[in-house]
Amino acid sequence: MAIVIPGANQKAPEGLQDAGQALQGIRLHQLPCWIDYDGPAKVDQFFLIQGKYKPQQPPLASTAAAPAVISPSIYVSNFRGRLLQGRRCPVPSGYKGYILKSKAVDNVSTPAHAPQDTSAERTVLMATERFGGFMVWDHDHPPHPVGDPLLKAMDWLTVAAL
Repeated sequence: MAIVIPGANQKAPEGLQDAGQALQGIRLHQLPCWIDYDGPAKVDQFFLIQGKYKPQQPPLASTAAAPAVISPSIYVSNFRGRLLQGRRCPVPSGYKGYILKSKAVDNVSTPAHAPQDTSAERTVLMATERFGGFMVWDHDHPPHPVGDPLLKAMDWLTVAAL
């Protein structure tokens, strides 16, 4: 298996037309549900995100103030009628986030010392998109590294850099 990141001084195998294309920045959302679809979606048009605010209290005076923000790092949204609470998770400093897509190819350059397995299908993981962070969502409460394996993994990347 090979990993190809266009523009990172790596030559792409033959037959991969998108090997030289620049990576485009995108937004990622990790939702607490399964969607039987893999592809682009109009997320910005239909998945509306707001900051988390205290519930509106009836005004005690004639000049009511706007609700106060509980935490600027917590967001709320709805998906198929369910309330979601989310947290932004940046890619840790010193790391880069890429979306990889698997592609089967005929000829992949391998190091001379690597065993040659001609019976196995050669696979290349091609970087197709780049991201600097993502949103992690959970039902009923904000995601936290203690209970969310993805956030916990990101914390471990930060610890590993120490």
